[in-house]
Amino acid sequence: MKYALFIAEKKPNLLHEETREWLNFLGYIAQKVEPCEGVSRLSEAAYVCHLNSGLHALSQLVSLAKQFGFVSRTLFFDQEIPWVTSS
Repeated sequence: MKYALFIAEKKPNLLHEETREWLNFLGYIAQKVEPCEGVSRLSEAAYVCHLNSGLHALSQLVSLAKQFGFVSRTLFFDQEIPWVTSS
């Protein structure tokens, strides 16, 4: 596997405390993960990690999601993900 797609799931209809936890979670990601080589942010809590250089970042993403109590999903790919984008 060469790439991993990580997605943390935001709960629908967050209460005030849960919203604060979500924002704290995103803040930790911005500080600890986003500056890492081999990591690309796709959206609020979705990242692609190139596993040759981003394995540590992926493990941090999974660990932070667990620490803050958010469900996360990781999908692995053998090749770079061929995105189809539109505007």
